[in-house]
Amino acid sequence: ARELKHREIFFRVDAPLAVCYKGEKIESAARVDFLIENKVILMVFALDVLTPAHKERLTTYLRHGGYASGFIINFNVTDLRDGVKRVVVRQE
Repeated sequence: ARELKHREIFFRVDAPLAVCYKGEKIESAARVDFLIENKVILMVFALDVLTPAHKERLTTYLRHGGYASGFIINFNVTDLRDGVKRVVVRQE
């Protein structure tokens, strides 16, 4: 969060996520760790292993929230580059 502030990038922490379900918008259906520039979802973890369920959760948030991309960062790694995963979805 400090780096985002330092770079003057707009973000929200623990941001409510509105989703569309059967054509109806549901406010605050979920919460995401960070919403950056109202365009990118960032989920952060400190886990021994990320499972496919973590990626699926982010993919679901992206699809239902109308966002194109997001990142998962796992801080429990030796080299942080190994803990960053980008997820992109195509909106239909």
